[in-house]
Amino acid sequence: GLVTDNLSVLVKSAEHPILFTVLSFFGILSFYRLWLTATGLRNGGERVSSSAAWSVAIIFWLIGLLLLTAFSALFSNFIS
Repeated sequence: GLVTDNLSVLVKSAEHPILFTVLSFFGILSFYRLWLTATGLRNGGERVSSSAAWSVAIIFWLIGLLLLTAFSALFSNFIS
């Protein structure tokens, strides 16, 4: 791609597939998506507090990070 908004540009995917996957989760659009998820949960629910919405959003973000990191560890040949 022409423009990358995350930290995965610091490593090559063929050499460090797990680190590449972890670093790809830290970027401007990733944090914007996290904020949108928390805001949507807070505004979409009737009695959802801001802290509960952020907790759920961060937990889902961490689950996604762990699942994709495990996938890249198991199938590192697909990332190169």
